[in-house]
Amino acid sequence: MKTFSNILNPVVAFFTTEEDADKFLAIRNSKRKLPTIIKITDINRLRSFETVEDVESLFNKPYYPKYLPNTWDASYSCAMNAKYEFVNWASEINPYKTRYIAWLDIGLFRELVKINKSLCLGLPDDFDECKVSYGVVHQAQMFDNKKIFYHNLVWVAGGYFIANREIMKNWSQFYMEATGHLLAQGLSNTDQQVVYAIRNTLYKYNKTIPIKEHFWDGYRYNPWFFLAFKSRKDPGKCTIKNILNKAIVN
Repeated sequence: MKTFSNILNPVVAFFTTEEDADKFLAIRNSKRKLPTIIKITDINRLRSFETVEDVESLFNKPYYPKYLPNTWDASYSCAMNAKYEFVNWASEINPYKTRYIAWLDIGLFRELVKINKSLCLGLPDDFDECKVSYGVVHQAQMFDNKKIFYHNLVWVAGGYFIANREIMKNWSQFYMEATGHLLAQGLSNTDQQVVYAIRNTLYKYNKTIPIKEHFWDGYRYNPWFFLAFKSRKDPGKCTIKNILNKAIVN
């Protein structure tokens, strides 16, 4: 969380307690007053948690594979889906009037805590205005949905993704609808399995896959985090206009 004192981009942060929200806001303002919106969230009012009892019932079945924490805790699975609900809200309301929206897990830059330098996030290389950018962890294969969920398979990392605001709004809405269809098939895990299943389903029916793959170079960082690290820009070269044009949700 401490690295958010160094991230210059405007941030919308979602919390379930006032205590955590106050800590985060203090971090954001510890060096300079950075653009920050705090949203205190009651998970019981989220669309993503409406199915928590159904997910729990599914996870309790003796045949359903157990992966800690993905399929042990129904609330964890629902929280992963809630990311897209939050991104959808930010894309729809667009509180900072930005052109781009990114999701960033709160601990993704934890390796930078000791470095303590300002940074801003921009668009990654080869960014596609018509797609959502994700970092590839493993090469996609045409597995069926059940195998993806039962074997905890991952195609792209869910800790950081970025898109044009309108594209992100449509993608997050599509994602939320997909989770309902998958749960009806008896499938639930994290957003990474959902995104993989969406990709393969669209590919199967020759539909456009709205995801831009970004591949790890094999040297710097690691495949789970590299896209966010590659999106860092030199703060000295970031104009206020450019910084404020890319909002982060977490």
